[in-house]
Amino acid sequence: MLLKNNDLLEDYINFFVKIGGFDLLFKHLRNGNEIPCSLPVMNTLVSTISALRMNYLSQEVIEKCVNQLQGAVSSRLTKLNESDLRSGSKEDFNKAINGILEKMFYLMEKVVSPTAVRNFISDIALKIALQCFQSCIFDKRIYGLTFITNLVTSLRPAAAGMGVSGGITFNAAELLSTSIMTKEPLVDEKTLTTWLLDNKILPSIFGASRHTEIIRRSGPILEILARQDVVTDEDLSLCLDCIVKAHSSVATKVLELLAGAAVAFLPHHVDFLLAFFHTFRAR
Repeated sequence: MLLKNNDLLEDYINFFVKIGGFDLLFKHLRNGNEIPCSLPVMNTLVSTISALRMNYLSQEVIEKCVNQLQGAVSSRLTKLNESDLRSGSKEDFNKAINGILEKMFYLMEKVVSPTAVRNFISDIALKIALQCFQSCIFDKRIYGLTFITNLVTSLRPAAAGMGVSGGITFNAAELLSTSIMTKEPLVDEKTLTTWLLDNKILPSIFGASRHTEIIRRSGPILEILARQDVVTDEDLSLCLDCIVKAHSSVATKVLELLAGAAVAFLPHHVDFLLAFFHTFRAR
């Protein structure tokens, strides 16, 4: 079951396995105990398994652990509760999420294909971002939006090929960044565009919960959707409603956003905007 290294530690690990320690650990990761498993504790537990992988766990045990960990991590991180989002500082939240995904990458890379690793990490990361973006907690909304816009930016030609093969990194200074350290982006442009549309990200930015800081950071999202020609007249109307109906500070940010994204607009987008501003000026 275990690789030979330190005999005493090996005995401890074997005993832990024999008494069902891993089973209890995975149950706790799934929040299956009376005391919930906080994200920092989850990070510590996943990190412990990751550390054991290097010197003590056989390939067979690693494969079994990874299969169970994938289910536990997916179940836990795709259903964040209010306590997860409210407790601790944004730095602690970021550190826990980063640590869990980084260690999962490290564990999975020896067991499954690079494509499977990428798909797992991207699916979890996008679901975390969406939960944060849709929350009522402002700093978590910024957290989720930062991930999304960083992901969009990573698809730009200037960002291609900047990674270094063999690891995973997240930029803590920018909250949750997007760089799985390979030559390919975390997701392709078509997949990301579909995700943005399915989850109604643009309407959420300009809808009832609009905020100047959210709008200010949303340029890359508007640009990618405009380039893909999936920005509708309804989307633009919702955006322009902010100019007419919202506070002047919101209107200013919308105008700045439109000016910055103008390079991505197609002719019919420009025609729609010009018609609006012509009518607006005539009022």
